[in-house]
Amino acid sequence: MKTRAYQNDLGKYRNMKKVDDGYICADGRKLTYDRTEISQSKGFERTFEVYSSNDCSGCDKKIECLYQYNEEKHQDKNKVIKINERWDALKEASHKNIQSEKGIYYIIDKFGRFRQKDFLETSKKMMDLENSITDLMKKFSK
Repeated sequence: MKTRAYQNDLGKYRNMKKVDDGYICADGRKLTYDRTEISQSKGFERTFEVYSSNDCSGCDKKIECLYQYNEEKHQDKNKVIKINERWDALKEASHKNIQSEKGIYYIIDKFGRFRQKDFLETSKKMMDLENSITDLMKKFSK
């Protein structure tokens, strides 16, 4: 679940309309595929699809859309977005796992250890124990 600020951020590509060959921004301008960038950091390779707008001049939403935009310095600056599809797929899969029944069953404490959190299972064990004690008491009372 994204924060309200993220959901309302015009500059995020997730808040833009996806079309066949690019994205449509909040002002209705098209960002088209520009290039593929590959970066390596700490032994990992990341691939980004880069989309850009040809002309953002005269856009009323430029201040909200462009990151760290300064009207005096960046009048000719156009919108560019970089998308790592593999990272997005991994994040989505991770979110689904966390929200699954098994993911809810396990949580990680502040030290990185797994702890079981299943109150229904604990309750069932307590009920079984209570039933066993009741059965034993019946046997001894006879």
